[in-house]
Amino acid sequence: MKQIGVYVNKKQNIFLNAKQRYKDIIGGRGSGKTGLIGHHNIDKLKFLPRAKSGLAALTYNQLLNNSLPSMENIWRLSGLVEHTKDQDGHYVIGVRPPEWWTKPLSPPRSYSNVISFLNGYHIQLISLDRPDTIRGLSLDALDIDEKGWA
Repeated sequence: MKQIGVYVNKKQNIFLNAKQRYKDIIGGRGSGKTGLIGHHNIDKLKFLPRAKSGLAALTYNQLLNNSLPSMENIWRLSGLVEHTKDQDGHYVIGVRPPEWWTKPLSPPRSYSNVISFLNGYHIQLISLDRPDTIRGLSLDALDIDEKGWA
């Protein structure tokens, strides 16, 4: 994977370089909170090949139409491209990955709500309005977008 410099603002930089195991960020609209998840998953892709990560939000609609486009923008800026029948790439969304890609340690039975990367790292999409999408999951990492506050 080609290393490309991607601009991050001051608050994003502090978050990305923080050493804490569990981190939260509170920021206004357009401050790059969801983009941070894209950056964070690039790090996990590099350092946790074959791992299973989770990405949770209130609904699948939020995941697919709000979270994922911001994350994919960061991935594109970092040199990652989606794999298609016309172009070899680094990840696929919602489909079984090509047979020649590295297999995850714990592959899902269905890939309909999974983002798979060529080194076996994958992200399971979790909709919090559907409890069955998280029940019994064993994850190596978890990101929550727009988790809300009680």
